[in-house]
Amino acid sequence: MTDTPTLVGELVYLTGITEAARRRLKEGQLLDLTSLDERCATLCTRLESITGPERQTLQAAFLALVGELNLLEAELKTSRDSTMTEISAVTQRRRAAGAYGGAATGGGARGR
Repeated sequence: MTDTPTLVGELVYLTGITEAARRRLKEGQLLDLTSLDERCATLCTRLESITGPERQTLQAAFLALVGELNLLEAELKTSRDSTMTEISAVTQRRRAAGAYGGAATGGGARGR
């Protein structure tokens, strides 16, 4: 028999960490998700052996965690895409400024 209350507690705890990470991401703060991946993997390994009524007891908490993790993943991808767009725009502006700045000093394509 497993320690169902402990597993439920871990599921709820990880769901809370994931919710907090989503809030921090929306606030533009840095995230350290190092332990989240490891703890989720450990928990999933423990949950694989659960059967019978205990499985039903844990299912709702597990599905809540999965839902939060999926939302976090989508929000991280959106944030990454937004950051990449910003980096691309800055890079283009720097190239344009460099081209004009180089031309003014005789180092541009026309000054050769």
